[in-house]
Amino acid sequence: NIQHRKKAQDGNRMKMFAKMSKAISAAAKDGDEATNPRLRSLILEAKRSGVPKDNIQRAVEKGLNTGKDGGDEYEQVVYEGYGPGGVAVMVETLTDNRNRTPAELRHIFDKNGGNMSGSVSWIFNRMARIEVPLTIDGERSSEKDSSEAKASARLTEDDILEVALEAGATDVEIHPE
Repeated sequence: NIQHRKKAQDGNRMKMFAKMSKAISAAAKDGDEATNPRLRSLILEAKRSGVPKDNIQRAVEKGLNTGKDGGDEYEQVVYEGYGPGGVAVMVETLTDNRNRTPAELRHIFDKNGGNMSGSVSWIFNRMARIEVPLTIDGERSSEKDSSEAKASARLTEDDILEVALEAGATDVEIHPE
């Protein structure tokens, strides 16, 4: 029946909207969209997922005004442990109750053959992946008419390498289009 299928689809969408709103609110605590790349990427992801603009704006305002209206306050907390087979695991959580979350995580680790003892953060490095197109303004150099325009619109590998190394990159890979 269409009615039941639509109800299930709407329920899944609402769960996703709520999850995205919580993440956006937590990210907004670190600053507005102009100064916070994490918030900016979450907003782009939410837009791609079809979250309404009003919901996104409300979530950002809630994060920026936390503590003023007495609403739910979500915190991001990182827990460390070992999974099955001794695999090191770091779990980033978004919680409104710091006391309940470790108990739930401990239960999940125990149930699946792991434990939350010991520190594993020394094993991990926080890294990011940045992809840069080799053309400017989204135009492919093959779409331009003159060879001068092609040369001016295309970034060279040396330009990208120089900027990346100055920014602290550890690795640069150039992939042909």
